[in-house]
Amino acid sequence: GGGEILKIDVDPIGGLSNFHASTISKFLLKHIDENLATLVKNLYKMVVNEDLLLAEINPLTIVGDKPIALDSKVIVDDNSSYRHDLTNLYEYRRHLTWGEKQAREYGFAYVPLKGDIAVIGNGAGLVMATLDLVKYYGGEPACFLDVGGGASSERITKALEVVYREIKPRKIFINIFAGITRCDEVATGIVEAVSKVDIPKDMFVIRLTGTLEDVGEKILRGEGFKVYKDMDEAAKKVVGGG
Repeated sequence: GGGEILKIDVDPIGGLSNFHASTISKFLLKHIDENLATLVKNLYKMVVNEDLLLAEINPLTIVGDKPIALDSKVIVDDNSSYRHDLTNLYEYRRHLTWGEKQAREYGFAYVPLKGDIAVIGNGAGLVMATLDLVKYYGGEPACFLDVGGGASSERITKALEVVYREIKPRKIFINIFAGITRCDEVATGIVEAVSKVDIPKDMFVIRLTGTLEDVGEKILRGEGFKVYKDMDEAAKKVVGGG
C-alpha cells in the first residue's frame, strides 16, 4: 500500500524461500503473482551470486501480467571484483575519476570529499577517527584514503600522488600508527613523493608512531619535515591552529 514498508529478514543459509517471495508479491499486489515472485527470487539470487551490497528496483510496474523494472540500481562489493572481472568493463570504469582508478589498481580505500584537508592513514578505523578529529577542530576533510597495513614506500608515494593531483588540497594530513607498517617506509614514500610529484613540504602535517618510528622521524626531519607523535596536536595544526 501507499507509504507502507515491508521488511523481511532472510537467513543467508536457507536463502529467500518461496514463502518470502509470495509474501512480497501479496504485499505489493494484494495477491500472489507467480511472475513477481519469480522476479523477487531472481533479484535475491543476483545479490548473492554477484556479491552485491545493494540491488534496488524503483519504480516497478506491471504491464499486462508481467512485472517490469523501469529503473534499477546495483552496488557491487569492490572486494569481490577479482571474482567478476568488473574492473575490465568499460561501463564500470568510465565513470571513475583518474584517482579512483589509481586507488583501485593499488588497492587503496579512497573516497573524495568536499573539504580542503586530505587525510591519509593506515587502517579504516584510524582514518575515520582522523576525519572526525579534523571536523571536531573545525576543518573539512578533502578525502578518505586508507593505504592499508604494511604499506610500502611505493604505496605511500602513489597515495600522495593521487590526492595531490586529483584533489589539490590545502593540507595533507598523514596519520600513521605503525604495526606491520614500518615508519621508515612511510617516511621514504613521503620524501619520494615530494621529489617525484613536486608537492610543497609546507602542505604536510605528519603524525608518525609505532614500528621504527625513530628511523622514520629521522628521515623526515632530515628533509625538513616536522613530525608529531600526538594525534590531537597534529589535527589542531592541520586545521590551522596550534
